[in-house]
Amino acid sequence: SGEIELLYTMLDGQIALFVRHDERIELHRGLADLGAVVVELDAFADAGRRALAAQTAGIRPNLPRANVRLARLGELLLGPVWQLLEQHQVTDVTVVPHGPLHAVPFHALGPAGDTLIDRVAVTVAPSLGVQSQCAARRTDSARTVVVGQAQDDLPGIGEEVAALGRAIPGAVILEDGDATLAAVAEAASGAECLHLASHGIFRPEAPLQSGVRLADGWLTALRASRLGLNGALVVLSCCDTARTTVSAGEELLGLQRGFMQAGARNVVMSLWPTPDLATGDLMLAFHEARLSGLRPIEALRAAQLGVRAEHPHPWWWAPFIVAGAG
Repeated sequence: SGEIELLYTMLDGQIALFVRHDERIELHRGLADLGAVVVELDAFADAGRRALAAQTAGIRPNLPRANVRLARLGELLLGPVWQLLEQHQVTDVTVVPHGPLHAVPFHALGPAGDTLIDRVAVTVAPSLGVQSQCAARRTDSARTVVVGQAQDDLPGIGEEVAALGRAIPGAVILEDGDATLAAVAEAASGAECLHLASHGIFRPEAPLQSGVRLADGWLTALRASRLGLNGALVVLSCCDTARTTVSAGEELLGLQRGFMQAGARNVVMSLWPTPDLATGDLMLAFHEARLSGLRPIEALRAAQLGVRAEHPHPWWWAPFIVAGAG
């Protein structure tokens, strides 16, 4: 089989991993200490923020500092997986994280130049049940809706929307003052793809009020859940849209939940604040690859590897993930 599924959980105070491949399930106990993973994840985030500040100041970002953290996270979380990838012709990996692991960029883990995305396309799912529900959703539409809400601190949004308008035949463009809550809801109904480029915010104290800024208010997770998406691909070209609050029952609360409740088949979203210029390049490459016939996970993989060639720091090329059917 070309697909494996990785399900993370906690057993006896340690991270454990269930690996499903060819109808077989393997359990790997004592994979890592959760505290050690959180330390590495925090160190990677710090390296990313420092790199962004350095670039803003005209200083070359420190690439090894970030890569060493991703390599260490790969050792902690993917140890048994590397051998499986070498032994079998695996093309797709589905990851079901647990707790704080929802913030891990699994696709970027591993040594520089030999990360998981160098080998396979990666899907993230809240659960295998949710992924199965998403996979059953289909749309016959070929209509793409591109929404852009430019900000003074995000000047690249206008360029991103213009580039996508040229690249996507028949795209419906809602920009700036036209991008109202009502207009977006009407245009999104029955669309094949809804692309939102704006400012995103995550509210951990009220995760269902996390949202994307539009002309007349915030498209919150709660409002998004009422959209009629009917199997659409949703692309959130905004900061922090993949961040979630995880309830005691492993229920994810945030934008991902809202769009999936509305019927999305896949949601492309970001794990951290996205650098403006690289995001525009990545989104154009993603849609071009998607329109060529690639699945969303294949299109995002191709786009990220392409952007990485020009922007090798993972804070630039690796923030986005695909959640859903893949």
